[in-house]
Amino acid sequence: MALPRPGAGIDTSQISPQEIRLDVGDAQEISHSQEAPYSVFTKPEKRWIILLVAMAGFFSPLSANIYFPAINYLARDLSVSLELINLTITAYLVCQ
Repeated sequence: MALPRPGAGIDTSQISPQEIRLDVGDAQEISHSQEAPYSVFTKPEKRWIILLVAMAGFFSPLSANIYFPAINYLARDLSVSLELINLTITAYLVCQ
């Protein structure tokens, strides 16, 4: 069984190409002007997300600044070299 050709049975002799282009252009213009911004999150949820991301960005440097002064004490208490303690800082910075 053969499939019908696309557009078969439709009389397009009455429609000019200019009318088709205008109709498509008008529809696109209307659809773009009537689209509202869309988000899954409400405004309060967006504010909480921003606050949590800002706090996460704040705690990373804060924890590093707490850790740096203790490097010598950690090396002494754990009986390891400063180089090995510095590797823990490198691993922390890479994995955060």
